[in-house]
Order: sequence, then C-alpha cells, then structure tokens
Amino acid sequence: MSLSWKSKFRQDMREKLAGLAERVRRAEDREIRRKLVEMVEASGAETVGVYVSLEKEVDTREVIEEWWKQKKRVVVPRVICKEEETGARGRGENGLELAAVKSWEDLEERRWGIMEPRKGLPAVKVDEVEVLVVPGLAFDRKGGRLGRGRGYYDRLLVGAKALKIGLAYSCQVVEEVLLEKHDVRMDAVIDGGGEKGLEAICACEEGRYLLI
Repeated sequence: MSLSWKSKFRQDMREKLAGLAERVRRAEDREIRRKLVEMVEASGAETVGVYVSLEKEVDTREVIEEWWKQKKRVVVPRVICKEEETGARGRGENGLELAAVKSWEDLEERRWGIMEPRKGLPAVKVDEVEVLVVPGLAFDRKGGRLGRGRGYYDRLLVGAKALKIGLAYSCQVVEEVLLEKHDVRMDAVIDGGGEKGLEAICACEEGRYLLI
C-alpha cells in the first residue's frame, strides 16, 4: 500500500466518521460497549488497557467507569515524546507507554486533545496487561487495522501477549486493510452492527480473527 493510497484511505475514513449520524453513533456505542464488557468478563482479565476516546472515536468513557466500579486495573496510553526528553528535534522515536488510572483526576488533556495519564504516574509494562483495547480508522474481518499513521500503537503492540481488541463503528469495517511489515493485527474486532452475540474468545484462542 503506497503512502499516497494510505493517505487517501485515511481521508475517506475520516469523512465517513464525520458524516455518521449522532443517533447511529449513540446506538452503536451502546452495542459495542455491551459486547466489550462481555468479552473482557469472559476473558477473566483484571488488567485492561484502553484508550480514552476522542469525539469521533468509539466511546470508551462509560466502559472505563464500569471497569473502575468492577475494581479492574485500568491502564491508559501516554505519548512518550523523545524530543521533549532529549531537548533536540528529530532525535529518537515517539511512542506510547501505559499507566494505571483510578479516576478522571488521574488524567490530563495533552497534545491533539487526547486525555492521558498524568506525567507523575508510573509506567506499567505492557506484559502486565491482559486485554488491550485499540482505536483505529478502519478494520477488516481478519484483524487488519488502519491507524492514524504515526505507528504508535503498532510499536506498543509488537510482541504484546494481551488480547488485542479493535473497536469500530460499522462504517469503519472494510473488505481489506493492506498491511505492511510493522502493522499488528487485532485478535478481535468489535463493531456496532448486528446481534451476533459473543463468539470471539474461543476463536482468538484458536488463532483466528473475527468480527462480532
């Protein structure tokens, strides 16, 4: 997939998301949340990694609060900016690390308007996380994912043992996402369409990918 093709694909997906009716978005958020809670419960996970949703992303804020109520350990990504650390532009590679949060007070708004764990909170090793919930612009039925182009999540997910779950509105599910060597597949993708029930855990354990 050429860079120009990827850029066009990303722009097309952004336009689809921008045009999604609010009533459809709310209905799909509810369905995705229901399926996600069931899947995580079935997995037995106690430490769950999850992004804090932006305006056009599948909403995760209610499910985060649900997991806090269940006393799960919730960890959230935080951008590591190498330029800030070194004081020199162009040195090092930006990426993500994880930190545990126990309330909204543990988060602060940072670049691109993303809510991230406060700087003083200690990092959590990705190997400690049992489930990782991942955003994306597009997903396919084999776990292929198109991110926003910075590669942050792919670098975080390389070698991760966690169950990797992508969240998508039905308009974000495409026939195929052409992957490059560095791209990491999801173990399951949850979308907001249909009433197919909970099927993903057994399939993931068998090394397959599916949409629920």
